[in-house]
Amino acid sequence: MSIRTPIVLAALLALIAGCGDDDAPATPDGGADAGAVDAALPLDSGPVDAGSDDAGPSDGGGTDSGFDGGPFDGGGFCTTDAECQNADRCDGEEQCVDGMCAPSEAPLTCDDLMDCTTDSCDAATGCVYTPVDGDGDGDGACTDCNDADPLRHSGATEACDAEDNDCDDAIDEMLTGTFYPDCDGDGWAVESAPSVDGCTAPTPGATGCTTASPVWTSRPPQFDDFDCADGDTRAHTGVTGFFTTPAVDGIVAFDFDCDYSETPQYEAQGSCVGSAGACTTTTGWQSATVPACGASAAFIASCSAACAPVIETRTQGCR
Repeated sequence: MSIRTPIVLAALLALIAGCGDDDAPATPDGGADAGAVDAALPLDSGPVDAGSDDAGPSDGGGTDSGFDGGPFDGGGFCTTDAECQNADRCDGEEQCVDGMCAPSEAPLTCDDLMDCTTDSCDAATGCVYTPVDGDGDGDGACTDCNDADPLRHSGATEACDAEDNDCDDAIDEMLTGTFYPDCDGDGWAVESAPSVDGCTAPTPGATGCTTASPVWTSRPPQFDDFDCADGDTRAHTGVTGFFTTPAVDGIVAFDFDCDYSETPQYEAQGSCVGSAGACTTTTGWQSATVPACGASAAFIASCSAACAPVIETRTQGCR
């Protein structure tokens, strides 16, 4: 070995030593690649260089604070669909596709297939189906049975007018009456009387009666409550009086209480019986034969002071 060789080696060693860090003792620097270890020399305490997130690989296992110039830099990175949703529900559900947020492929289609609504979309709530209200009564056409008439809608008061005012598919419910022809105007109809339903009774001329003053009655004829002589106001169920002339158009001539029988007013035989200074009076017919309805005969009305019969002519009444 020549003398020049040791000299050259010493110079090289000095040069290498001069190229080392001249900062404080080796400690991790504060750069983004904190904790990375230089392969040959310890880290200095100086500031990190500007190329922390450079395009090259990390220097030995450090954790970059951002992306290394890859496809996700600049926003849009995602892992779930929920991260991609915006505030507009009308544009559909956004999706996370390969780590990037993608717009929905199916925006909301707001169509309820109903002609009675106006369809629209609200960004905050989604589809809105507003009922059409043609008559402005507050009831939409979907439930309004006549959207051209503000007096007819759900919740309206039913009127007796042959219309469905409250839109419940019933006309004049609970408001109409049933009427029966009453030819004599006494409030009772014959047992077989026809009926007419309506808000009010028809005109008297529609009764079909041939009497002078026909009317309509709302009393329904029943087997024990009817008119058995509809041309005579004296005859109907419940009559308590007795009459000496037959009923007009009666089923039974002297049946006024409509029990299909004639009940005489007087059926007893009269008498005046004296005994021990007293007189016992029994009013009734002088004869033992009871007169027929409408027939006249002698009638013991009372007894005199001498206990003699006081006789008068009386006509048998019946009901």
